[in-house]
Amino acid sequence: MAQTKFDKQVETAESLMFGIGRFLAGRPMDGAKRTDATFWRSGTRVLPKVEGRVSRSSYRAGWKRLTFRISTLAAIGAGGYQAGWVHQDATVATAQEIWADPDPAIAALEQIGIAAASTAGPSRSLRTTTPQVTSGRKQSPGLSRSSLLGLLHPTR
Repeated sequence: MAQTKFDKQVETAESLMFGIGRFLAGRPMDGAKRTDATFWRSGTRVLPKVEGRVSRSSYRAGWKRLTFRISTLAAIGAGGYQAGWVHQDATVATAQEIWADPDPAIAALEQIGIAAASTAGPSRSLRTTTPQVTSGRKQSPGLSRSSLLGLLHPTR
């Protein structure tokens, strides 16, 4: 039996309410519980039958997730209020300047992209090294000459 338009609207409203409930309860937004974290207590282990990588936010207590979500919304809202209402003339003038001559903005974004890539690149490759175990003691992952050359010249 095909869904009617009303059934689809009810289903959409229901999923919206579940999303708002998960947001305010500090639960994962997809509804899948991956760790033993509760609202007041941080998680310490991954639940059985959970496969794949578990993000760090899954280990946080629900109140910490809720605080982060509300703070992020408040910061975005305050920025939007400042840009769109309080300093509306300056925002419009800046947008018109960028629209008229986008080259300086593109150059700035290219520099930001280069900085982000150079920051993210080495840290990613450093995390993939495995710790060395000698005499039953775990040591920090060392960088050999070949791994340093791989960082400097990734084509080798």
